Amino acid sequence: MNSDENLLISLGWNVLGSLASGTVFLFLPYLVFYGMIEEKLIINLDQQGDPYLIALAFNLLCIGLLIYIPDRYGVLKQMEQSEQLVKHEQQFQTLFHHNPDAVFSVDPNGKFISVNFIASEYTGYSISDLKRMTFEDVVAPENANLAKGMFKRSLQGEVHQFEVLIKTKIGDYKELYISTVPIMISGRIVGVYGIAKDVTENNRAEKMIHYLAYHDELTGMANRRYFNEELERLLMHENQVSFAIMLLDFDRFKRINDLFGHEFGDRVIQAIGKRLSEVLDDRFVVARLGGDEFTIIVTGNLGERGVSLLAQHVLESFQYPLLIDHQECLLTASIGISLYPQHGKDAAELIKYADMAMYDVKDKSTNNYAFYKEEMSNQTLHKIVLENDLRRAIDEDELILHYQPKINTRSNSVIGFEALVRWQHPSIGLISPDEFISAAEETGLIIPIEKWVMSQACQQLKKWQCYFGENLTMAVNLSQRHFYQEDIVCTISSILQNVGLAPSSLELEITESMAMFNEKETIEKLNRLRELGLEISMDDFGTGYSSLSYMNKLPINRLKIDRLFIRDITSNSGDLAIVTTIISMAHHLGLEIIAEGVETEAQLRILHELDCYEVQGYFYSKPLSVEGVEEYMHSYMK
Repeated sequence: MNSDENLLISLGWNVLGSLASGTVFLFLPYLVFYGMIEEKLIINLDQQGDPYLIALAFNLLCIGLLIYIPDRYGVLKQMEQSEQLVKHEQQFQTLFHHNPDAVFSVDPNGKFISVNFIASEYTGYSISDLKRMTFEDVVAPENANLAKGMFKRSLQGEVHQFEVLIKTKIGDYKELYISTVPIMISGRIVGVYGIAKDVTENNRAEKMIHYLAYHDELTGMANRRYFNEELERLLMHENQVSFAIMLLDFDRFKRINDLFGHEFGDRVIQAIGKRLSEVLDDRFVVARLGGDEFTIIVTGNLGERGVSLLAQHVLESFQYPLLIDHQECLLTASIGISLYPQHGKDAAELIKYADMAMYDVKDKSTNNYAFYKEEMSNQTLHKIVLENDLRRAIDEDELILHYQPKINTRSNSVIGFEALVRWQHPSIGLISPDEFISAAEETGLIIPIEKWVMSQACQQLKKWQCYFGENLTMAVNLSQRHFYQEDIVCTISSILQNVGLAPSSLELEITESMAMFNEKETIEKLNRLRELGLEISMDDFGTGYSSLSYMNKLPINRLKIDRLFIRDITSNSGDLAIVTTIISMAHHLGLEIIAEGVETEAQLRILHELDCYEVQGYFYSKPLSVEGVEEYMHSYMK
């Protein structure tokens, strides 16, 4: 054999040996070499002409191709998979380190294996520090058992989400929402992966939202929603538990609010809440329903006597003034009480009846309490009927005017009248303003009522001036709501023009509390009314809080002394001193003075001695109808 034949035979045996031993990869270099020389071998063998060697060479060529081609494909596939693994590893590392949440892994003992930058930021520890620590080292002690239990369950193959409190390196606390999943390799759990989101601010915001939903923003006390839900919870109690509802409303608070402004009023409300919290312990739910209205749920089976004692205790606590901005503020309360189950079986009934009892206290007195009684429902129903009927009273011409003469006692002459509205109800009869004016103010009907009063009074005065003299004047009352919510200057100017009445014939009576509210706007509007030529009188003077400095600024013509001081002027030295002071002050300020409620000659004599000569009251005449005034004037002028 020549050298080529020996090489071929040797190559063939190597191929066969490789196939037999399964070491195909070891033979790949031979196949490559064989592919390079195959053409030469076949040509040489063909030239030798030995059929055996030719067949052997051809078979070896086929075997080599069958082995080389699939194995070459496998190598390429392995290279592609390696590239994918590298790519996935890079993606994982990017996701791990640049995740907006903390990502970490721990071994079965809880020791950190890997952590990202956010985990370091959350805890305040460096990455290298964390890798020497366990998860338990950063968990707040009170949450250690929770965290340990959750990781233990994840090591058993479960997936979990939970919130946990961690303590940072500087001692702060953060709330984390953590998701944990087991790390499984070759069917065996070797640790736990965790993703943690900082929910501290979210939780704080949610807690604040929840707090504000159930607490009054001004006082920090429970609010109406909390009160309603607590009341419903008591009503749904399996064992029927008796309890009481106390509804508190503070007397004269609206006047304080009007006089000193809402900012001062808010501080008064805060002081009220603080006082209530001081005198009532945690057994009671104390809530602010709104404005100056508070409520108390009284539990503990105190019985009617115990509830009475508690109500009295609350009232007594407000005998001591509230200190607001170094200023003492004395308030009294009216308390209405309903009992469960005696007075009602549901929340709406209990609140309604406590409200009725509270208004019953206000109607009869102040600084007192009352339990609901059935007859109060009839009184409330009467009030509701009046409010509803009042809406049609103007359109149905049910309102009428009575007029009380004003007398100059020095000249013994009628100088004018005060227009006083009455309601001629079709079924109830004549209703005094004390019964419906407050309802008119609450509903806003006071504005159209006062417009009607002013128009009718001006028309009537115009007629009387023709009959009895042009010097007669007409006084009409003006409510605070009308004064501030309407362009009152245009309204009055229009009425005077339509009637053809001189502005100096009309006198507007405003209250002292109204004059003290919103000083700048009040003075501006009063000046505009004075420029029209109207007279301005301050009604009920002495019952409010006006100061001398403020009185000097007000563009008014006359002070009207309240009947409260005139009534006992002959027997009460205090009332006499007040009246004396008011008259003296008016004279010094260049103001005219008139006293209302004069009923006796003794009262009149004292007023003369004090140089007060304008009066009105039953001593001269009660309020009269149009016909009554005309008869009075004819007899008086004889």
